[in-house]
This record gives sequence, C-alpha cells and structure tokens, in this order.
Amino acid sequence: MHAYLVTYHLTKDILKYDSFFDCLNELSDNCNKELFDGCILIKSGWTTIAIREQLIKHIQPSDRLFVCKLNHKDIAGQLPDKSKQWIKEQIIDKAPSDLSDQLRK
Repeated sequence: MHAYLVTYHLTKDILKYDSFFDCLNELSDNCNKELFDGCILIKSGWTTIAIREQLIKHIQPSDRLFVCKLNHKDIAGQLPDKSKQWIKEQIIDKAPSDLSDQLRK
C-alpha cells in the first residue's frame, strides 16, 4: 500500500457528495486522515490514476481534484498532534526500515 495526498474543491453543497466520500473510504479501506478541509491523506493499493478515475465519477466538472503519491522521504508540515500521529503510524513507521530511520532523525 502507498500513501497518497488527495485534495479537492467541491463547488456544490457538501451533502451532495456522499458517494465521493464513500468511494474515498473504499479506495483506502477506511485508512485515511482528513488534514483540513479539502485535504485528505489515504493509504491505498490503487495507483494514482486509478484513484483519480474512481473519484471523478462522483464529482462535478466544475469541481477540482488532485491526487499525488507521497514520497516517504519528504514529508513536512504544521499540523495538529492527531494528524502527525496518524502520519507517523500509517506512513513513516510503515515505510521500509531505511526510510523510517531517516525520517525519525
């Protein structure tokens, strides 16, 4: 499984996007963390293109979507402790040992 950053800007009432969020949960086997509005980290066995293709079925043409596979070597930000803990447990600690040692320094 790989870690992905999924960002989106939805132009309609958020309540109209239940199928988008259901799909996101399915793609990640419910292993995801919303960092802030419009920005979610997920763990998935799907490819970047496949994630995009599945998600765009549930959004409007005027909406925006960006999916990016994360590089475990380069993760930085200013986030709440709960988000940092999820990243540590789900991404850093599950990286190959040589990468996780480097990220802990």
